[in-house]
Amino acid sequence: MISRNLSLLAVSCLLLTSLQLQAETTAKVIRSTNMPAYPVGTEIKENTRIQTQRGQRVAIKTGDGDIISISEQSSFKVEKANFFEQLFGKVFYFFNPRMNNPVKIKSSVATMGIRGTKFIITDAGDRVNAEIALAEGLLNIESNDDQPFTVSSKRELTEFEKYKLESLQEMQQTQDEFEAYKKQLEQEFIEYKMSFELQENNTLTFDGKSVSQAPIAEDQFMEFAEFEAFLAEELPR
Repeated sequence: MISRNLSLLAVSCLLLTSLQLQAETTAKVIRSTNMPAYPVGTEIKENTRIQTQRGQRVAIKTGDGDIISISEQSSFKVEKANFFEQLFGKVFYFFNPRMNNPVKIKSSVATMGIRGTKFIITDAGDRVNAEIALAEGLLNIESNDDQPFTVSSKRELTEFEKYKLESLQEMQQTQDEFEAYKKQLEQEFIEYKMSFELQENNTLTFDGKSVSQAPIAEDQFMEFAEFEAFLAEELPR
């Protein structure tokens, strides 16, 4: 009798352990183009990798109402709730503001800490070529290893600096002086950081650990508009 009870207890423990190990649902598909494996309504569980081919796109919404739209020829992994990994390609993110439970997204070049923001990451997955365009909110950029970033920031030129550049450019014999002065202005601010914050309406371009920051460009705003058009009524107004 004792042996039978022990056997039943062992089976119960085994079933309980099995249930505990089952992956939890972290998101659902809300838009899908040419992705038969991920029709609208598909539950996305922990440790799920989504990979799109040419002409394929898929968007998911988390339990917190955050939206992630994965473009064609991209690879993205849902590690667990509030932690994602962009392996390569282009992905649009919209995260609702939150006081607790910050989200983290890891790419080949950096890990982003998010509390509410709208941005696009373009990453070839080779730890060299990547771009982060931030339209709204704030991003905390963290190094993936023990090496700091070399961050150079571009800024708006003063009226005097613009005047000097225009004057030098008009004088053909001082072309070298023009290029030297332009380079000096572009690289005026260089810092070495393990982590830093990216403000809205700015773009980061990565070349390994070398990072340059500049105001967001018009073509990037057009990319945001294109993603939002794809998401139609899903984004809050």
